[in-house]
Amino acid sequence: GAECHRHHRSLDYFKVLAVVSFDNPKGKDDRERNLYTFSSAESLWSGPRKCFDEIYRPGKRGFQFPQISSGNNALCGTTAHWLVPYYFGHLEEPTKHYTLDVSSDTGHTSLTELPTAVSRHITYSNSHSTLGVTADGALSLFCINEQALMLRIDVWKRGNDVDNQVWLHSRVIELPSQTKHLYYLSGVHMLSVEKSDTLLVIDYESQCVHKVNVETGVVEEQQFQNGLNSIAMPMNMDWPTWFASRLG
Repeated sequence: GAECHRHHRSLDYFKVLAVVSFDNPKGKDDRERNLYTFSSAESLWSGPRKCFDEIYRPGKRGFQFPQISSGNNALCGTTAHWLVPYYFGHLEEPTKHYTLDVSSDTGHTSLTELPTAVSRHITYSNSHSTLGVTADGALSLFCINEQALMLRIDVWKRGNDVDNQVWLHSRVIELPSQTKHLYYLSGVHMLSVEKSDTLLVIDYESQCVHKVNVETGVVEEQQFQNGLNSIAMPMNMDWPTWFASRLG
């Protein structure tokens, strides 16, 4: 799901977008992925809205909505984006990748196919890819790849001065050589309109967490007691402002 805030409303206003998976318990071929919305201005959740016409299952082509994790979606402006693979039924690897784009203002839903070069990087990263929004407000994609026994992060950004839908390969960040058991790459979740150029790279084997600055390429080791796991949800938080709002 994604939580959306809008500045021209009350600071307490929020809207939640949730994509819900439903599999028929009788095993019939009617899998569904539906969008539901809820806001602080409403008393009930919305009715279901179908996201995909084709849902993947063994032997059948279609979209496979990814497992829940903090890196599957990003909020860019007032539009929420989810990274979604498309499979042909006879292939084990996805052949295409899309973003599922949902406007929090209008509820309009669309699918945008990613360029072949971007999709190839996602496939090579063995699903260790995540969406995010960098400090300049650009929707970005981060993919971990291994080349010559070195781990690196490929950074793609959407948009330029001519075409907002084009994806550009903006930079490559090499990770420390001791990062051998990389399992999960987590993008930073943003609150309000705050942006961040930070990624947390979690190495489960060594319980090590690397803080990566996407803009400068600087990598710093961070220590967390008992480590982190894939359900961790990183975010930027202005604690003084938050406490002041609660005191008011």
